[in-house]
Amino acid sequence: MENDKLFDLMTKMYSEFSIDLKTIRSELSTDLKTIKNEVQKNSSNIQKNSNNIEKILMLLENDTNRKIDALFDGYKSVKEQLTEIDAKVDKIAQKVECQEVEIRVIKGGKA
Repeated sequence: MENDKLFDLMTKMYSEFSIDLKTIRSELSTDLKTIKNEVQKNSSNIQKNSNNIEKILMLLENDTNRKIDALFDGYKSVKEQLTEIDAKVDKIAQKVECQEVEIRVIKGGKA
């Protein structure tokens, strides 16, 4: 008789564990599906963000390249103007020297 009670108890426990195990499996399966969906959504969002970042990077590169080219052109223009100004200053310095020599000669002739 005691074996029957023990058997009944074990059968009942097995039945309850089986039900609990099925419930846990079902919940885990649902949670896993939810996680998979979230991962897929996040993956899609990451891909979109990556594409947006690439577009922004290209825009920045193009804008930066144009600005660098403009700065370089400005630098070349300033350099050319400085070269012209240096040449003009050199000519003026030569004229001043000639005039100083002439003034000394004039002053020397009067003395």
